[in-house]
Formats: sequence, structure tokens, C-alpha cells
Amino acid sequence: MDAGTSFIGLSLLSALGAIFLFGLYFSSKEKIFRYYAQVLTLVCFLFISLAILLLTYYFLSSNFDYHYVWEYSAENSPWYLKFSGVWAGQSGSMITWTWLIMLSIAIEVALKMRKEQEPEEESKPEKKKGRKKAKIGKETPTVSRSDVFDWTITIAMAVIVVFLLLVIVKSPFEPVDSVKLKSDPDGQGLNPLLRNMWMVIHPPLLFIGYAWVTIPFAASMAYLISDDRKWSKISLQWSRASWLFLTLGIGIGAVWAYVELAFGGYWAWDPVEVGSLIPWVTLTAFLHAQRMNQRKGEYKIIVAILGMATFVLIIFATFITRSGFWDSVHAWQETTVGNILMGLMIITTIFGSILVFLRFSMEEDKKKSDYSVEFITMFSTIVLLSMLAIVMFIGLLVSMGTPNPVFYETRLFPFVLPLMFILGACFIWRYVEQEDLLYTIGWIILASIVCAFLLPKYVFPGTPEDFYGGISTHRVIGFFVPPVLFAIGATIFQIYKSIKVQSIRSTLKLVSPHLIHLGIALMLISYAFSAKMAEEKTATLAEGQTVEFKDYEFKLVKIEESVDEEKEIHDFHIEIMKNGKSIATKHPKYVYYSDVEQWRTEVGIKMRLTEDIYINIINVDPDGNDKIDSVRIKVQTMPFMGFLWGGMMLMSVGISIIVFIDLGIGKKVIEKVEPESPPPAKTKGKQRNTKKGKDDKYEKMLEEELKKM
Repeated sequence: MDAGTSFIGLSLLSALGAIFLFGLYFSSKEKIFRYYAQVLTLVCFLFISLAILLLTYYFLSSNFDYHYVWEYSAENSPWYLKFSGVWAGQSGSMITWTWLIMLSIAIEVALKMRKEQEPEEESKPEKKKGRKKAKIGKETPTVSRSDVFDWTITIAMAVIVVFLLLVIVKSPFEPVDSVKLKSDPDGQGLNPLLRNMWMVIHPPLLFIGYAWVTIPFAASMAYLISDDRKWSKISLQWSRASWLFLTLGIGIGAVWAYVELAFGGYWAWDPVEVGSLIPWVTLTAFLHAQRMNQRKGEYKIIVAILGMATFVLIIFATFITRSGFWDSVHAWQETTVGNILMGLMIITTIFGSILVFLRFSMEEDKKKSDYSVEFITMFSTIVLLSMLAIVMFIGLLVSMGTPNPVFYETRLFPFVLPLMFILGACFIWRYVEQEDLLYTIGWIILASIVCAFLLPKYVFPGTPEDFYGGISTHRVIGFFVPPVLFAIGATIFQIYKSIKVQSIRSTLKLVSPHLIHLGIALMLISYAFSAKMAEEKTATLAEGQTVEFKDYEFKLVKIEESVDEEKEIHDFHIEIMKNGKSIATKHPKYVYYSDVEQWRTEVGIKMRLTEDIYINIINVDPDGNDKIDSVRIKVQTMPFMGFLWGGMMLMSVGISIIVFIDLGIGKKVIEKVEPESPPPAKTKGKQRNTKKGKDDKYEKMLEEELKKM
């Protein structure tokens, strides 16, 4: 047996042992069982770490005795492509995902064991009296509120057992077939589509986002068992980190599609793309619900359902990729892995539903909400995000592999539109009366109606498509513009107000969520314009020829050929001119990969402030003379693409600030540069009263916000 397979087997035995010992602890409350369960959890992490390190070594050393290494690496590949081969295929991606889940569990267990080194620290909370102990079912032993951590780790380790079984079923340590090795002794190498730096980064970011949802899911289930609101201390940071990496993973995947797939866009509503977006949406709702649960104890059942749904939908996204039922450029062929994933989804849903039902039936004091603007906006946000996820999920089941942008866009728009109103309203309601807020929304709706009629006639270019029966895409976008501008304006106003705070740390903490919301608004307006108002033209060019399109001229200057070890490159030098002046020379390419005998095209993109100029090769032999001496290209202008990438950056920066501040990273550095507050000046009563008003009201509001955060 190979060492890698042995490490995986030992990791599985350690995980099963940890679950068994946690079970003994829950039934007997003997702390020795709990201690050794934690030790076995760390041992499990050790063995899976050794397995993935060994696999990485095989890739970097080009050890083609293993089929997975032979299939996704080549002797002459650069080291970073060999390294990315670790997660490029199905087997490697599963062991990488398993290791990342185990990493989050090991961090939590190690931190807990470190805290428990102080004598009798753990026993203190259990001696407190006066709290009702929750029970789930008659046969279930009494659950202490301090057990929420142990239940979290136990449930997470049960997930690890399933993932380790998946790794065993689709092992990356299977030996290569001797016939295949003789036919290609230097390895097959990566698919040309994956030989891109964006694809080196994209999969691991996505896997981190997927993997780190496990702890929040397990904690939400532990919350239902223990009824301990401290569960959010375990869950919230991992939820934020998961949201950050999911955002980066999806965003960089869009960049890869934009520059590599050459279809003239970045989002095609492919099943795998939608499958990754759905849990991002539910995770966003889950984060909002967690904050309200942490602050006010609200959404007790909703937050648990969202935690379970996010985890199940992540498994569903993986099922799409690995089951073979959905056709996609991202998907693998059908394997037994799909059946195991289906079983995990079913068991998780049944287990979570039972816990939700039992906890709901035990709820006695159902707290009545005051139906404030804050409550209404937050609850509406969670409901609308949930509806978006449901619509996309139905779309996946209906499409079964066929990208269908019209289906998603027409059905998601009625939920996205009110989200923009809510996004703006939740930032200004503190500064205006409720009656004025309603008037503001009314004026925005009126502006939307006006824009829906005027903008398509006088501003928007091109011929519109039919969006709803008789209503064009241009009218819908015109109607959408005022609510998005309202959301953007309200967010910028809130950022401006937050910057007035003296403390840098407090300012960053207040500004960061607004950066996220601003990023989302910018992305939505960018998608509306870039996807529906792009203009294009096809043309055939020989060397020295020029074609005009809009305000631009495109000239094929020359065709340059080059050859290296693995590919033959035909580089088309296309000069872009405006008003007779050259603004750029782009290099769309036609590349032949000799090691896998495949042709690929690479696009040329000129990014501008208001629009991108996108050049894609259609045909390198348009005249049919079997020579590459001319080219047929498609030129597109895509408006506001910069808003899309800028929005993604703002979202990532905003959530990163929240994560780093809550972890205490950079606290000492920030404290050093914070200005010392001057001593309060002595003022008379009359002078002090003149300063009261809006500023005092705002300062009080900021204090309340900081307490909440």
C-alpha cells in the first residue's frame, strides 16, 4: 500500500475515533474522553496533511508512477503549473478540500486546548445555576450550554468522515497504467484552458470558501442542540472568512472566463457558475441573520436553516461538477462520487430538519419584534436573498446544463430591484423621518419611470432585446438606474459620515460594511450595462488593413509567429486608434499546444474608464488558403467593466477589514498612529446647549453602532 493511501486511512480511523470519544463524553461527561477526542482530531489533521504534502511532492518531482500526477502534470511544465495540478483534477480537489476543512477544525481545537490549560477553567461555567437546560427528545441526555463547541467539532468531524471516504473512492494515489505511461512517459499536462495564472489562483480560493463553511454549519446545528448563543463566537469569523474567499473565488473565476474563454463576457450563467453563486447568496443572508442573532437573539430558527442550507448548497454545487448530470466547461464525468455527495445532502437535510423542528417545538417565549425600520430592512434583506437563491436553484434544475441567461435575469430582477431600495434606505433612515423616507422612495420610483422612457430614446445605444413581454431590456435598465444610484449615493454618504470618527480602528470598522454594499451596487449596475449594452462588429483583416467601429479604428499591423517547447503562437498585432491617434496595440493570439494537440485563442483587451474594447479571434484562415496571413475578428465595446472589477475589490477589502479587526491584526499599529483625543474644553451651559442637535444625535448613533459591532 502506498504511503499516501496509508495516511488517508489513518486519518479516517482518527476521525472515527474522535467522534466515538466525543460520544462517550456526551453520555458520561468524563473529561478524559473529551481530551483524547481533541487529540485524535489533531492526529487526523496531521495524517491528512502528510497525505497532501506527499501528493504535492509527487507533482513537483514529476513522479508519474501515479495516474493522477501523470494526468495533470508534465515534465516540461513550469513549477507553478505542476503545483496547481494538485487541485486541478477531481481526486486532488477532494483531498485539498478535505485538508482545508480539517485545517479549520484543527485551528479551533488547538485554540480551545490552549485556553483550557489553565486549571478548572472549563468547570466554572457549568457550576452556574438558574439556567434552564435544553433537551432534545426524551432519550437525549441533558445538554450543557458549554457543550456548543464540542457539538460543533463532533458534527464537523462527521463531515470529515464523508469527505475522507470520497478521497478513498477517488484516490489521487492510484498507480498509473503501464500502457499509458509508455505512450506518454512525460505526462499529459494540464488542459490548455487551465494554463493560466488566474486558474492557478481561482480553484483554491473557491475551495477555501467552500471548506470553511463547515464550521459555521456545524455551529448552527450545535446551536439548535445546546441553545447557546455563544455559538456565533465560533461561527461568525469562519462565515466571514468563507464569504471573503468565495467572493474572491467567484470574482477571479469571472476574470478567467473574461480573458481565457473568449466568449466575449465573464458570466454565462453556466450551471457550475450558478451553483457556486447560490451558496454565496445564502451565506450573505446567513451573515446578516447571525449579526442580528448575536446582537438581539433574533432569527433563532432562520439562522440555523440558513446555515444548513448554505452547507447543503455547497455540496450541491460540488454535485453539479462531479455527478455528470449537468454539462459544463467546468464539470467532470459521472463517478460514484456523485452518489456519495447526494447521500450527504439528503442526510444533512434530514438531520438539520429534525433539529429545527425539535428546537422550534421547544420555543416558549416567542419574542415580539418592534417592527422598526432596522428590523424591516434586515428581515426583508434576508427574505429577498433567500428568494434569489430559490429562483437560481429552480433554474439549475430546469436548465440541466444549458446556460440560460434570460431565465435568470427576468426572474431575478423583481428581487434585485427592491434590494437596491433597501440598501439605500437602511443607510439614511437614521437621518430622516419615516414619512420623508417614504417620500424619497416615491420620488425614486417616479424617476425610474421617467428614465425607463427617456434613456432608451436619447442615451442608450443599439437595438434592445425583449426582456419581459413588450418591455425591452433598455427600459428595464433605465428603470433600474435611479434605485442603484440611490443605493450608491446613500452608501457613499454613510462612508463620509463614518470617516468623521476620531479613532482609526473605529472608522475602519464602521466603513468596512459600507464598502461591501457599495461594491455590490457597482457590480449590479456594471452587469446591467456590460451584459445588455455591449456593441459588436465582425471584420476580416489582412496585414495593413483597417476597419472602423464606433469611434475607433482597428489596424492589423503584422502577424508574428513563435515556437517554444510546448506551443506554437501566432500573435496578431492590432493597433487601436481614436480620432487618428493610437491608443493601444493589443495582441490576440492563436496558440497550438503541441503536447496535447489542441488549438486555443487568446483575446486582446483594452481597458478604459468608461468601456472595455474586447478583440476576439473567430477565424485565422478566412480566405481558405491554408495560410495564416489574415484573420477574422469580433470587436466588442463593453461599458462600465471597471465598475465590475472595482466592485469586487471593494467587497473583498471591506470584509477583509472586518475579519482582520475582529482578529486583532494590526491593532498595535493602528493604536500608534491614532491621534490622542484632546481634553474636553470647559464650557458654560449655554455654549454646550448650542452644540446640541444633529451632531449630538449623530454621535449618539455612532456610539450605538460601535456597541453593536
